[in-house]
Amino acid sequence: MQVWVRNGLIAGGIAGVVTIIVNLAERAMATGDVCHRTGPRLGYLGFVAFLLLTGWAGYATARAGLSVSRAAIAGVIGGAVSGIGTIIVVLSALDQIRSASQCIANPNGVDVQAFATAGGVIAALVLFIIGIAIAAGAAAVGGVLGQRPASTR
Repeated sequence: MQVWVRNGLIAGGIAGVVTIIVNLAERAMATGDVCHRTGPRLGYLGFVAFLLLTGWAGYATARAGLSVSRAAIAGVIGGAVSGIGTIIVVLSALDQIRSASQCIANPNGVDVQAFATAGGVIAALVLFIIGIAIAAGAAAVGGVLGQRPASTR
């Protein structure tokens, strides 16, 4: 297996698991009724872990002697693998999203639950794509930081 693929899979797998764990913990610690839930914002910690892990994938790839472009591709792989965790989190939250849709005034008779479900699925896909782009950038930065200096002979 290529180094950049392995680094991307490791970083993405860990970031995906961290995403799921952090979001489950955030839901478990939330208090209040369906319309007024409050709790810690642990998702930010998951995002920081995601950035650090994909940056590490790029850094490790560049330290192995590969180019920054390979480091960025390692980030794309890491972002895609981690994005699966994001999709799982959003889809598992659809029940809460549908329950919270009761809190919205509905004077037009629109099926708010169906609209909320569709919005959740679209949001998951958009977050997946944005996450891949952010991971590529973080890995490219890591790759630049991990480049070995050219030998002077």
